[in-house]
Amino acid sequence: MLINRDFSLTKKNYPFPYIKIDNFFTKNIIEDIEKNYPSYLDFQNSNLSVGRMDGDTTTGNPVYEKFLNKCNSFKLVHEWVYSIEFYNFFLNLFKEVLINEYKTGSLKVNFQKEYNFFSKPYELSEVFGIKNFEKKNDEFFFYPRLDVGYGKKNYGLFNGGSGPHIDNPQRLISILIFLGGYDYLEGGEHRIYEKKNNNLEIFESLEPVKNRIVASVQNNFAFHDVNPIKKIEGQRNALYLAISSNKKIWNDCEKNSFNKKYNPNRYNYSKYENLINTYKKKIKFHIHKLTK
Repeated sequence: MLINRDFSLTKKNYPFPYIKIDNFFTKNIIEDIEKNYPSYLDFQNSNLSVGRMDGDTTTGNPVYEKFLNKCNSFKLVHEWVYSIEFYNFFLNLFKEVLINEYKTGSLKVNFQKEYNFFSKPYELSEVFGIKNFEKKNDEFFFYPRLDVGYGKKNYGLFNGGSGPHIDNPQRLISILIFLGGYDYLEGGEHRIYEKKNNNLEIFESLEPVKNRIVASVQNNFAFHDVNPIKKIEGQRNALYLAISSNKKIWNDCEKNSFNKKYNPNRYNYSKYENLINTYKKKIKFHIHKLTK
């Protein structure tokens, strides 16, 4: 059995819809995954890094495939993620708020209707040779994502979003599954933010407890980040999962100074501003590479 029947779920709708689930996988599954999880040396030897964590990879990469073939429990997780059951599980948890997001004009898709779910990682177009897929398809459809990764000291400073952010406008639901890997940890919490007086303040810090899921609807208020790791013995292991669309599903946020500063993924910048932001991201990425 993959999922523990007695998992503990906490659901909140403010400052944006998110859930916390403890003891999600069964004991045998979580122990097998932890035992066989790739080390940071495995990730360093990989030629593909997603860039979200200190080291991370996804389907199609030798490190990922080796883990998939070595660990039957991870194979079960992989098969679940790339199935309609995964999509329905999280859609049902958030369906009411997603319908409301559509009614208020924030979300472009109406989940009172049914949409196709394609069980392949379309976000990784280079793996499957799919180019400009959005232009070829007028209908919305949804697909999953599964990344395997870890964090060490300073994780969250230059990666993990590099501070409070919202995911790209194709992302419907973002999901983290924490898998332990450390004996001691300072930092590394998943932080939820709320808007107050034209600034962001921490609303809740969720510790990366082993076998905990944090999932959130990525609306235009879903600000989150990682509290940078200050000290760690071992590595902070986590899976990143997502449900996304082939097209932009969230409308642009309101044009104001707050969103221009904090919400670049949803703000309608000029071409010049986009160019500047691209260079800033590249500089941050190279600084992180030099400090690793």
